[in-house]
Amino acid sequence: MPRTTHDRVFRVWRTLSFTAAPPGWRLIYIVPDEPDGILAVPMPGWVTQEACLLNPVTDTMTRAPIPETRVVAASTHDNGEIEEACLTDNLWLALPPDADLPTADAIQEAAAEYRQAAERRRTTAEQHRPAEQETAR
Repeated sequence: MPRTTHDRVFRVWRTLSFTAAPPGWRLIYIVPDEPDGILAVPMPGWVTQEACLLNPVTDTMTRAPIPETRVVAASTHDNGEIEEACLTDNLWLALPPDADLPTADAIQEAAAEYRQAAERRRTTAEQHRPAEQETAR
């Protein structure tokens, strides 16, 4: 979700390039419904992105006044497109080819943190919902 920088302008990330990961890199997601509590999927690579300002009224995007770039792990969207892996809230780790999967204890600890964070997001959303409804009236 983009962050508001000031009235009607949002900070977003524009992808500049993609670098493929060597075989064996994996993304680890916390997925309570999975038997081990995690889902390991191949990581396609990394995306390099720059911060931009988006004006939704004019649909224009400009570079941020202070140049800022980042490199983040990439994942493959359901439709095959490359996107930032961090777009989902259950991304836990990016593991290199020679790394072992986390232990059961580490997975349980991460799953507990994930549940607590999900509860905080739900509570925050509920707290802000009445204010949003009042504003809409």
